[in-house]
Amino acid sequence: MKEGKKSPEDVTLETNVNKIIGETIRAQRKKLKLSAAEIAFRANITRAYYGRIERPEVTASHFILFKVSRALGLDMNSLYKDTEEKVDEYLQKNLPDH
Repeated sequence: MKEGKKSPEDVTLETNVNKIIGETIRAQRKKLKLSAAEIAFRANITRAYYGRIERPEVTASHFILFKVSRALGLDMNSLYKDTEEKVDEYLQKNLPDH
């Protein structure tokens, strides 16, 4: 495999991680009863980009996730811990050799 090219398994895993992160972020935003526009404003990112994170259309950088987490009153550890637990469940079901 060429360096930089993702395997189908990596693409699937990345998509799943993005989905879990988006769901976690959306759930926290709704729990706080805040609009997506308000979180985007607090994180100093565009509303459109924030929406793409929640819908998992992008792989956000750690820095962007840090800013969004802070805007939601989360720390990065809790965001990634929840994501890691759900990804582990996904891997056990779908990619048993990992």
